[in-house]
Amino acid sequence: MSIRKPFRYEPLADLIDRGTYYLVTVDLPHVNKDNIHIYLDDDTVLIHAENEYTSDDGSYNRVVYDREFTLPDDADSSTIRVSFKEGMLRITMNKRQGGKTEIPIRRRTTATHLRHPMSPLGKMKDNLIYKIAPTGKALFLAYDHGIEHGPTDFNETSVDPAFIMDIAEKGKFEAVVFHKGVAEKYYNGRVPLILKLNGKTKLREGDPVSRAVCTVEEALSLGAAAVGYTVYAGSDFEREMFSEFGEIVREAHRLDVPVVLWSYPRGHSIKDQFAPDVVAYAARVGLELGADAVKVEYTGNPENFKWVVKSAGKVKVFMAGGPKAANDEAFLTQVKGVIDAGGAGLAVGRNVWQHKEPLKISKALRSIVMDGKGVKEAMQAAGLS
Repeated sequence: MSIRKPFRYEPLADLIDRGTYYLVTVDLPHVNKDNIHIYLDDDTVLIHAENEYTSDDGSYNRVVYDREFTLPDDADSSTIRVSFKEGMLRITMNKRQGGKTEIPIRRRTTATHLRHPMSPLGKMKDNLIYKIAPTGKALFLAYDHGIEHGPTDFNETSVDPAFIMDIAEKGKFEAVVFHKGVAEKYYNGRVPLILKLNGKTKLREGDPVSRAVCTVEEALSLGAAAVGYTVYAGSDFEREMFSEFGEIVREAHRLDVPVVLWSYPRGHSIKDQFAPDVVAYAARVGLELGADAVKVEYTGNPENFKWVVKSAGKVKVFMAGGPKAANDEAFLTQVKGVIDAGGAGLAVGRNVWQHKEPLKISKALRSIVMDGKGVKEAMQAAGLS
């Protein structure tokens, strides 16, 4: 069994002034309450938590969460109360009369994380995607469609990004995917954020090109836990996207930020984007360009998708959710095929937030991806059968 060096996080934290008392929330996903320790040192509260697990490749992993903040002058430390439920730590304390009402809780950035071990040539010894997918499996709720497809994918409910945040939290997704404008206005820190750095519209004809509209530093300032970028291999503009993606990988890995590549072969040279050899090529591009995870189309068959996964090496392979499926069983069967082939999960959008029961389909997906359940069993447990 291999042992990874511990990942260190400064977890997401929020302060809410309730008038007569303060509420501080700290996001500690996948942590057992017995592994949470809170210390009071004069006017400073220190939070330390740990999570230990064995990933799907047999490696022993340890994640350490550390956070500290200074109490405001009017906080009564003798009244501190603590609760922990479903990955969220809540600390409350009453106010005293007079004094300041500020608390310097910094917005989370990954720049303070423990540096990831690197070889002299800069090759990662471990995969940073474990920071947001500790078990090696994950469900990402994608909502980058507004710029890519326009509002045609949305209805009166799903057009509201707050609705997506609610699904991401209640559906227990490992991360939500936003562009920077949506993140600035709607991201609430309840679920880790993958900030999509580039985008294009469908209004332009010809071979696709997608350029960055956000930097890694900007993503971190918005609370991102990881960044994403699309490359259209086969396009006349692949060289430009390769070059820009290379710069993003260097900057992100310098800051220990995981990078997810949307790897979509497109352009006049690509005859069948779903062909197994084309999808395997797309997965390999992720490995060769330095991504930590790659999002690709499903080939439709778990047997040839195994070659896609193998072609990606140590890069985690996620299935693109795609358009709304004809029915739940058909979609969940595809997901089961990805997992059976060794895939890490999926980045799904329309098949969840276009669903009439988003939380039920989310539960079924989680049963298959995280728990290894079969399609029928997952549907029955979620109340879909």
